[in-house]
Amino acid sequence: MKSLFCTLYLLIPIFIFAQVDSIEYTCELPEPKDRKPVYYLTNNMPSFPGGILKQDKFVDNHLHLFENIDLDIKYVDILLVVESDGSCSSHPCLRYKGKYIDNQELMDAAEYLVQRMPTMYPGRAGAGRDPEPVNALYSIRIYFK
Repeated sequence: MKSLFCTLYLLIPIFIFAQVDSIEYTCELPEPKDRKPVYYLTNNMPSFPGGILKQDKFVDNHLHLFENIDLDIKYVDILLVVESDGSCSSHPCLRYKGKYIDNQELMDAAEYLVQRMPTMYPGRAGAGRDPEPVNALYSIRIYFK
């Protein structure tokens, strides 16, 4: 009886913490050109050439696209798919505090920004020393001044 109690006592926390909330996207992510699945988490996530500082500089140089848009939000997350060849999806999703934004002006500015992005380093997934490039989700946060 004591061993049964100890076993249950040890397993209950596993069941409590093992619950994973599913990722629900109400925004329609674009289908990659190669029709392979989009990874939300990879061994090596996609990255901007030159790192995060170059990405911030790129966004700052294109921040004028978002100046004339009248919104009551402080920032927006642009979700896009970085394909296995490093190109970016042409139709990003916009999100603020976990909720998707349906604003055509903001979407047009985000699409313009994404179209001008350089070829990214794609995400890599797989076992071994040299994982293969895969389609992966990437997020850019833009703060409004």
